[in-house]
Amino acid sequence: MSNEEKRLAFEMVQKSLALYLERREYLTPPKDLPDVFYQEGACFVTLNTKQDNALRGCMGTIIAHRPLVSDLI
Repeated sequence: MSNEEKRLAFEMVQKSLALYLERREYLTPPKDLPDVFYQEGACFVTLNTKQDNALRGCMGTIIAHRPLVSDLI
């Protein structure tokens, strides 16, 4: 992934988490994403606190079985 694609992925994860925590709704992916997001992919996300970098939680998959955009959301 390019740096721009990584930035888009990170932004999508942030928006997805915020939307679900605020409204219990799932993010609709943007329609203009690069092709890499529609290929099968896997991701694993960890959440850490800003103050002491303590682990708050994690979730994800290590085996690609759906489009990366779906796994990120």
